[in-house]
Amino acid sequence: MSISKTGLYLLSIVVLLITGCNAHQSRQVQKPWDNGRLVVSENGRFLQHENGKPFFWLGDTGWLMFQRLNRDEVETYLENRRQKGFNVIQAIVPPGNPRGNIFQDRALIGNDPTRPLITPGNNPDDEAQYDYWDHVDYAVDKAAEKGIYIAMLPLWGGIAKRGNFTAENTHVYGTWLAERYRDKPNIIWINGGDIRGDDHAEIWQAIGKAIHETDTNHLMTFHPFGRTQSSTW
Repeated sequence: MSISKTGLYLLSIVVLLITGCNAHQSRQVQKPWDNGRLVVSENGRFLQHENGKPFFWLGDTGWLMFQRLNRDEVETYLENRRQKGFNVIQAIVPPGNPRGNIFQDRALIGNDPTRPLITPGNNPDDEAQYDYWDHVDYAVDKAAEKGIYIAMLPLWGGIAKRGNFTAENTHVYGTWLAERYRDKPNIIWINGGDIRGDDHAEIWQAIGKAIHETDTNHLMTFHPFGRTQSSTW
């Protein structure tokens, strides 16, 4: 059987398209943490991976991703960010949100930081199983599939000012949160949340200490008040 020149030309195009798709898929599965954990460079001026490869933080502030988006919307949003080259999504957990998330699920029982509202199972088709934290897990894992870090804020400045968080119960909460996410490859911790480090400093110290005691795998920074620097604290 012979193939005409036109047939050969069309066949070549198909092969090139398949090769291109496979190369694109290959690029998709490459994850930045394959280069090792994120660390601070020896001179303290930039981030890099353990193998020495520099890391450029291109972040998007999806602060309320965990609360406002359902599963399909999380997928759509993260894929949109991936295609645009973002490698970090900054998101607030946050506990104590009286409105809960899009499914009307709350993070805590009675806004008590020592009592995360956890239900048995995690089937998204079963409302009794799929809780607030299952949805956070889903978003974190979906981001990991796309090679994106989640810069997670355990708390926000305004929430810290409400009064139900103390140094003692915040340490309990921070420990629990670190235990839940310390083995995820794509976590970066952000302490604070649009607040000065010396405003409710005991709470930020408690979060920082609890997470560092429990999770030695991930970096932590501080989100300061506008027109101030995280390095101040």
